[in-house]
Amino acid sequence: MPRSSFIPRLNGMGISLETARSLSGIYQTSLLATLVRMMQQGSGNSALIVWHHTLKPAEKKMNDRYRNAEKKLRIWWRAHTQAWEGGYIPKHKSISEDSQIFAVFATGYSYRGCEEIELGGNTIAARVEAMPMTIENQTCVLSLLHLDN
Repeated sequence: MPRSSFIPRLNGMGISLETARSLSGIYQTSLLATLVRMMQQGSGNSALIVWHHTLKPAEKKMNDRYRNAEKKLRIWWRAHTQAWEGGYIPKHKSISEDSQIFAVFATGYSYRGCEEIELGGNTIAARVEAMPMTIENQTCVLSLLHLDN
């Protein structure tokens, strides 16, 4: 994905899942690799978050303290543009089962709309694009969060 052609195309199309699909076809790259590159090179106020259904690392030890721990939809990894103003995105942070992002995990249907999301003690109102995806044999949710400036 050479910068000389990627950035003008990205700037013309804007950061979105649709743009990522288009650019991944043009450059013959994976959707995920294209989205990461979009976060590195994009000028929008956006973040990419991949969620998976798991325990927190401490809960995986299954000692007495965490014996009854339940899996939750948690941040697996994240990236954001330089212009991101949504604050710190903590790894392993869970999301409520009332969330539309969780609904994507539960139903397997994509979502596009607005939602308030709590990230590290900070609640943000974001436009959300989310879709189910399988990574390393795990069902995940890939989400793009967009903040309006």
